[in-house]
Amino acid sequence: MFLEIFKEVLPIFGVAVGAILSAFLTKTSETKKYLLALRQQAYAEYLESIAQAKFARTNEQNLLANQKCAQAKTKIIIYGEINVIDALAEFELSGAKLDNNKSINEFSKLVQEMTFKKSKINNDSIIKILIGDTKK
Repeated sequence: MFLEIFKEVLPIFGVAVGAILSAFLTKTSETKKYLLALRQQAYAEYLESIAQAKFARTNEQNLLANQKCAQAKTKIIIYGEINVIDALAEFELSGAKLDNNKSINEFSKLVQEMTFKKSKINNDSIIKILIGDTKK
């Protein structure tokens, strides 16, 4: 009798466990995707604010770019990977002004850490694209 009840209940139990596991794994996957999107957005906002600050023509534009930069750095601290946070700290310690070789080099390292393919992007290309020709 017990064996017959077990045979009847086992498929229902298996379906219930499968549904619970599926819901849990889906939620975990969606959370990871959401956090990755927030991380990518923070990185993009930071790089955009750096470029805006570099090309600001007025004090108001510079102030706005610096505000955006501060917001993006806060998001990077919350959502960023540790290697990006470390690279950001090094860039900040170098002065974060993009007016000297050390600062420019640290900025290039930071951008390299932010890329998801982790391929070696030419540092000169990074600088020319984001902040223009520094040899003027």
